[in-house]
Amino acid sequence: MFFLYRNYKAYLFYAKNKWLSSKYLQNVLKLMTGSLFSQIILFGATPLITRIYTAFDFGTFAIASSIAYCLSIISTGRYEMAIILPKQHKVSLSLLYLSVFISVFFTFFIFFGLILFSQFKDIVFNNLSIPIYFYLIPLMSFSQSLFSCFNCFSIRHQLFKELSIYKILYALMWLLFSVLFKSMAYGLIFAFVFSQLISVLFLIIALMRKNLFTKLKKQSLYKYIIFKYKSFPIYSTGTDLLSVLSGTAPVYLFGYFFSPAIVGYYALTERVLSAPCKLISSTVLDVFKQKSMESFHKFNNCRALFIKTAKTLSILAIFPFLILILFSPQLFNFIFGSAWKEAGVFSQVLAITYYLKFIINPLSYTYYMRQRLKEDFLMHVINLILLITTVSVVSYYWQNAIYSLLSFSALYSIIYAIYFWRSYVFSGPNG
Repeated sequence: MFFLYRNYKAYLFYAKNKWLSSKYLQNVLKLMTGSLFSQIILFGATPLITRIYTAFDFGTFAIASSIAYCLSIISTGRYEMAIILPKQHKVSLSLLYLSVFISVFFTFFIFFGLILFSQFKDIVFNNLSIPIYFYLIPLMSFSQSLFSCFNCFSIRHQLFKELSIYKILYALMWLLFSVLFKSMAYGLIFAFVFSQLISVLFLIIALMRKNLFTKLKKQSLYKYIIFKYKSFPIYSTGTDLLSVLSGTAPVYLFGYFFSPAIVGYYALTERVLSAPCKLISSTVLDVFKQKSMESFHKFNNCRALFIKTAKTLSILAIFPFLILILFSPQLFNFIFGSAWKEAGVFSQVLAITYYLKFIINPLSYTYYMRQRLKEDFLMHVINLILLITTVSVVSYYWQNAIYSLLSFSALYSIIYAIYFWRSYVFSGPNG
C-alpha cells in the first residue's frame, strides 16, 4: 500500500508541474470540462427520463441511433476528417462546404428512398411494414454528420471553449426536449435531433463571429479537393464501419458461445474501462489533431508532440489502471454488488488492453495526418478477421470465457502495439 501511496503522490506532482502550465493541457481541460459536465447532466437526468419513457421507447431510440450513426459515417464521405489537414484556409473551408453538401444530398436520398420503398415494397415483400421512426433516422444521421463537420472545423480554429459549451448545451437541450416531447411518439428521437441541431447552430454562430465563413469563387477548387482527398471516402468510410463491427463483434461472439450473463459481464466491463477513453483520451485526440497538424505544417513532423502526449497519457493512466488490475473484483463487488464480481475479473483481464487503447487512440491520428488510410483500412480488416477467428477457436475448443477474454486481450494488445509503432514512424520527418 505504501508503494501505491508513494506513486500516487508522484503521479499528482507530475500532473501539477508538467501539464498544468501547458497550453496543450489547458485546451484539453476546456474540452474535458464540457464532457464531464455534460455526462453529469445526462447521468443525473437518467432517473427522470426512465420515469417518463418506457423500455420500448429506449429500445426504439437505441435501434434508430445505432443505424443513424452508421449512416452518418457514410453520409459525408468522411471528407470532414480532412478539414484539419490543409495549410490554406480556403481549402479547409471548401472541405467543410463539400462535406455539408454531400450530407444534405445523402439525407434527401435516404429519405426519398424510404418513401419510394414504402410505395413499392408490397410488390417484392408481402406484408412488410416499415416502422414509422425509420423515417426519422435520416434526420438523426444528418444532425450527427453536421456536428462532425463543424466539430472538425472548430478544432482546426481552436474553438475549444465553444466546443466545451456545445457539449453542455447539448446535454441541457436533450433533457429539456425529452421532457417537452414526453407525450409524443418517439419523443427521445425528436429530442436528440432538436438538441443536436440547436447545439450545432451555436457552433455555427461562434464560427461566424470569427468571420471564418467566406464565399469561394473558384469552383475548380472542389474538383481539386475531391481528388486530392479521395482516400477518405474510399478507405476511411470502410475503416470506421469496420471499427463499429469490431466493437460489437465480442458481444455477438460471447453471446453465441456462452450465456447471456457472460455478455452482461463483458458489457459492464467494456463500459467501465471505456469511460477514461471517452472522457480523457478522446478529448486529447481533439486537441492533438490541431496541434499535430500545426507542428506538421511548420516542421514536417510532430515527433516531439507525439512523445510528450504518449508519456503524459501513460503516466496519467498507469495508477488508475494499476488499481483495476489489482482490485477490480473487490471494486465491482462494492460498487455494483456481489452479482457483478465476475465482471471485475473480466476487468482485470482487459485492463492492460484498455490502458494501451487509452494511450494509442489519440496518437493514431498520424495515420490521417500522413493520409495512410489504405494501411489503416487493411489493419482493420486483418483485425476483424483475427478477432473473429481467434475468439471463435478458443471459445469452441476450451469453452471458457476467461480464456476467450485472454485471447481477445492478447490480440488487441499486439494490434495496439503495432499501431503505436506505425504512428510513431508517421510522426517523424520521414513518415
